[in-house]
Amino acid sequence: MTSDFGPRRTIPSTVLKRLYADFAGMCVMPDCAYPSELEDGTPIVQVAHISAPSRLGPRHDPERPLSESNDLPNLILVCPTHHRMMDALPSEYSAEKLGLLRERHLNRVARILASAGRLAVGPASAASKIQQALQTWERERLNSREEYWHQLFTARPELLAPTVHFRAFALKSKCYVGGKTIDNGDGNVLDFLAQHDGDVALIEIKAPTAPLLGAKYRKNV
Repeated sequence: MTSDFGPRRTIPSTVLKRLYADFAGMCVMPDCAYPSELEDGTPIVQVAHISAPSRLGPRHDPERPLSESNDLPNLILVCPTHHRMMDALPSEYSAEKLGLLRERHLNRVARILASAGRLAVGPASAASKIQQALQTWERERLNSREEYWHQLFTARPELLAPTVHFRAFALKSKCYVGGKTIDNGDGNVLDFLAQHDGDVALIEIKAPTAPLLGAKYRKNV
């Protein structure tokens, strides 16, 4: 198969599986705001070469053996938008810069997995933690005490990791978010605030039995 950048060589499936696992299926660009998958879970990130295998491609390194073009160190995952941008601006996104982004992303994924409890540490493996959470849900799904669920999430912050796309995050509990009147009345307190770098996710929890639709929420919402 050929492309605008010359001949393509098939990347072995074993390499692709390792690449997706190492990158956690996410774009290499830090804080990428574009989706990495469709609503049905189909991944839309693309495989890109740091150094193109063809001399017509971006960031081609004539000293790199063609046989090494599809090796893991030369591959990254990137969303379609950033993929086009990288290839259109090879001077700005040099091989050195992409290599650094790759290294930082792999370190970030390792931190995410650790903070989300996805690394097996003794008996508390990722599978056992998920199983424990599901067992708690089955046992307490009719528990109407919101404080119970607040304490659960406080003790198991990895359960909130999807709100920040499984990136490493700091979690703050019962945060004041304004709304007080001039006579010091009212005021809004948020259940959780998950922060990843400059991005934050505001998390308001409700007990499983609480109605989610109906009257205005907290007077002004």
